[in-house]
Amino acid sequence: MGPHYLASRPLRYLPGGQGVDSAEQMRVLFALNTLEAGDLPRGDGDNSSPELQALQARMDLLLLLVGQLSQQLGQGTRPAAVPVQIAAEAIEWQAAEALAEGEGVLELHLHEACPQPLRLGGTLQASGTEGRYRFCPQLPDPDAADAWERHIFRHHRRAVARKQQSAVDPPSS
Repeated sequence: MGPHYLASRPLRYLPGGQGVDSAEQMRVLFALNTLEAGDLPRGDGDNSSPELQALQARMDLLLLLVGQLSQQLGQGTRPAAVPVQIAAEAIEWQAAEALAEGEGVLELHLHEACPQPLRLGGTLQASGTEGRYRFCPQLPDPDAADAWERHIFRHHRRAVARKQQSAVDPPSS
């Protein structure tokens, strides 16, 4: 499998051939990119002024609060988070109940501050192990597909960096 990452994310599978709006996908992917740019660690190499850092912190807080408020107002009741493996070509997870295989839409919440899920059309199939499913997304819009792959690669790169860092830093006792 190519670049991928493991996470715990709310998701919902909707069987059937519902359409997915590629413009909506691009809006959500753009929002994710913007939110995740703020997730980058700010350390000694950060040349931003203290005023700019304070403004960024306030914007991060504002985005988080707006996302939580939107969720509380019922504009997007999120399903429970489940462990999921996310790659460009497939998303795998363990489902609590049996799901209908075939064409459908996966709603995947990728960031707590973004109340709108990324809706991906594709095909669901059982993955051998009981209750484990594999969803193969289809993003016909090349720009959306590229943004999706960049999202995955960013998280994959961060996971590799964390793993390398933990191998270098001995555990403290």
